[in-house]
Amino acid sequence: MARSTAQDYEERGRKKKYDKEYWLSYTKEKFDESRNWRGTNVELQWFVNYMYYKGYQNLKYDKVTGTFIKDVRNPLTFYINHTYIVCRAIRNAVMKANPTWDVDALPYGELDNDTSRILGEYLAFQYDRLNLEEKVNKALLYGLLYGLGIFQYGYDDRLDNGEGNAWIETLDPFDTYIDPYCTSMEDARYVIKVMSKPYELLVDNPNYDKKVVENLTTTSNLSESDYKNLILNNENNISNTSKNVILHEGWFVTKEGIRVITTSPQSNEILRNELTTFKKLPFEIYQPDINVGGIYGEGWVKNIVPLNKAANYLETSRLEYNILINKGRLLIPKGAGVKSVTNQNGEKIYYKAGFKPEFLPTPPMGSDVDRQINALGAYIQLIGAANEAFIGQTPTGVKSGIAIETLIASNFNQLSDLVNNLANTLAKLGEDILNLGYEYQLLTKPFRASSGEYYGILGGGLEPKEMERLAKVVSIPANPEVKVKITSGVAHTKEAKRDILMTLRAGGDVSRQTLLENLGIDPKVEQERIVQEQVPQGLPQGMPEGLEGIDPNAPLPEGMELQV
Repeated sequence: MARSTAQDYEERGRKKKYDKEYWLSYTKEKFDESRNWRGTNVELQWFVNYMYYKGYQNLKYDKVTGTFIKDVRNPLTFYINHTYIVCRAIRNAVMKANPTWDVDALPYGELDNDTSRILGEYLAFQYDRLNLEEKVNKALLYGLLYGLGIFQYGYDDRLDNGEGNAWIETLDPFDTYIDPYCTSMEDARYVIKVMSKPYELLVDNPNYDKKVVENLTTTSNLSESDYKNLILNNENNISNTSKNVILHEGWFVTKEGIRVITTSPQSNEILRNELTTFKKLPFEIYQPDINVGGIYGEGWVKNIVPLNKAANYLETSRLEYNILINKGRLLIPKGAGVKSVTNQNGEKIYYKAGFKPEFLPTPPMGSDVDRQINALGAYIQLIGAANEAFIGQTPTGVKSGIAIETLIASNFNQLSDLVNNLANTLAKLGEDILNLGYEYQLLTKPFRASSGEYYGILGGGLEPKEMERLAKVVSIPANPEVKVKITSGVAHTKEAKRDILMTLRAGGDVSRQTLLENLGIDPKVEQERIVQEQVPQGLPQGMPEGLEGIDPNAPLPEGMELQV
C-alpha cells in the first residue's frame, strides 16, 4: 500500500513545514514518480493520437530543425483523416446534447423545488460566466486523444473588478502529473502542474516571492514533456527561442490540509508555499473509459489510428492505380530513338521506323481493395460510434427526419460510458462551484437568471447584498446534491422537429400555435395573411358615392328585407 503524503510528512517531522530543502525534494520526488509511471509509451501514444487527429500522417522528425518534415520514403500519397472525423462527430453530438447543471430537491424537505430551481439558475449563470461549454469541449477532446481530461477550479479575489469570483480552467494532460496510484481524485495524494511562463509575467504576480523571482533561470523549453515540445515546435514550425521559466505547481494532501508548493526546478527555488482553505484537491478528472489499475489511459482513438493508417495505404493504392490507368505505360523497343516521355497533352513522340512504341495493358485492380476499404470504414464507424447520420451526412435511402434522428440516437447510446462519465465529472464540478459560493460568500451576490430577473441566495447566515434589486431571495442548506442532465437531444435536426411536430399536431397533442412557432412562423402574422387572402378580389373599396354618411352596421328599416 502506498504511503500517504501525511505519513511522509510526519516521518520527516523534524523538518519544518516551511523548510526549503524538504519541499524542493518532495515536489521533485512526486513529479518524477508520476512521470516515470506513465512513461514514454503512454506519452508516445498520446503523441501519435494527436498527430493523426491533426492530419500529420506522413511526417518524420528532422533533428536539424527540430521540426517535422514530409517523409519522402513513405509511399503514402493519399489520406482520409478518419481520426479527426470521429473526434469531431463525438464532440458535436455530446455538446449538442447541451450538458447542463441541475440541482435536485432533497427528499427530506431541506431543499424544495423552487429553491432547487433557483440554485440551478445560479449554476446556469456560472456556467455561462465561466464559458464552461468551451472548456468542457476541450476536456472532451483531451479525453478522446489522451484518455484524460482535467479541470482545475478556484477562487480569485481579483476577478469581477476586485469583488472576487470562481474560475475554472482545462489542463493539458501532457503538463499535468497526477498521483499514479490513485483511481479518482478522491484518493489522489497530489497533482503537479507544469507551467511555462514568460519571465515578465512572474515579476508582478502577488502569489510569488519577488526576491526569488529576480534570480530565476530561464529556458527555451515550453514543457517538461519531450513530446509536448515536439508538438509545439511543429505547430509553430520553428524551435522556440523565447525565454521562459518552467514552474512546478504542486498541490499536496497533508495532515494540515491542502498545501500548494510552486518551485522552479532550473533555479532550485520555491516561489510559493501556502496552506490553502481547500478541503480537497481542487481538480476533477474526466475519463471516457475508466482506466483499470491507474489514472492514465492511452486515449479513445488509440484503436482508430491503426485502422486509419491501413485505410491510407489502401486509398493510396487505389489512387496510384487510377493514375496508372490514365497515364499508361509505354513499351519502347531498344533502338527506337525515344529519349523520354513526359505524358504532356499533345506530346509528340519521335521514333525510328519499325520501332513503334506500344502501350502496355494495365491489369485490372483486384476487387479486394474496394472490399477492404469498405470493411475498414465499417470498422471505424463501429469503434468510433460514427455512422453517416452521426457525422452530418444523410444516409442513402433515408429521408425522414425522425429516421435520421433515430440513427443518431443509436450511436449516442453506444457512447453511454463516455457520456455518463462526463456527466459524473461535471456533477462534481457543479458541487465544487456551489461550495466555492458558500465559502467565499458568492451566493450572496445578486445574479441574473435566464428570465432576466435578479435572485439572491441565503447561505451560512449571510444576507444577500442589494436586497432591493432581487426578485426573490431563498435560503438553502449547505452542500446540496448536484445532478447533470445530458441526453441524446431528441430532434436535433430541423427535419426531425418538423416530422415530430406534424405527427403530434395530427393527434391533437400540440396546438396550432406551438407548431407554427417551432417551425419559425409567427402565428399572428400568418393569420393576418390568411384573412387577407380570403377577401374577394375586385370588390369596390370604401362606400359608394352619395352614401358616405350611412352606417353599414345600422339595422334595416322595419319590413325591409336584404336580398342576396
